[in-house]
Amino acid sequence: MKGHPVFFEAVRFQHVDFSRNGFARFGRHFGTILEECSLMLTTVHSAGLSGITAYPLDVEVDIARSGLPKWHTVGLPENCVRESKERVVAAIKNSGYEFLQRKITINLAPADVKKEGTGLDLPIAVGLLASSGLIAAENLARYLIIGELSLNGEIRPVRGALPIAILAAKKNDFS
Repeated sequence: MKGHPVFFEAVRFQHVDFSRNGFARFGRHFGTILEECSLMLTTVHSAGLSGITAYPLDVEVDIARSGLPKWHTVGLPENCVRESKERVVAAIKNSGYEFLQRKITINLAPADVKKEGTGLDLPIAVGLLASSGLIAAENLARYLIIGELSLNGEIRPVRGALPIAILAAKKNDFS
């Protein structure tokens, strides 16, 4: 199996040790991992653009154990943000995991501001991985995460990176 793509390295991928169950890191079925992990709500800090001004936003990801498999993105997402589902799922699958459909709710806060662009792909993917227990969620609060994902999981540049970096520097809470 091919190595994992760049975005796992970018978020400092931390393997959850399932060795006591006899499973290997890349041979696992993503759905099996979801069954074994305690699913939780995860918040990933990100940013959006209004003209040339960046504003902070939170990407909240909830994976429910029960309910019909459905992906809901709420918080005034534009078409590019709604389409991120396809890019994120493909990136996870092409990174060596099978993506088991669950009831997934993505909340983009603040809810009263329209979200546009592809820069929320990476925060959504990181939120999904953290909610399913594949990466550690305790350190996510230290980072402001933006990035578009290609279908193979590589990170692509996004517009407005400079105002977003200035926002992160002003907040001074992020590494």
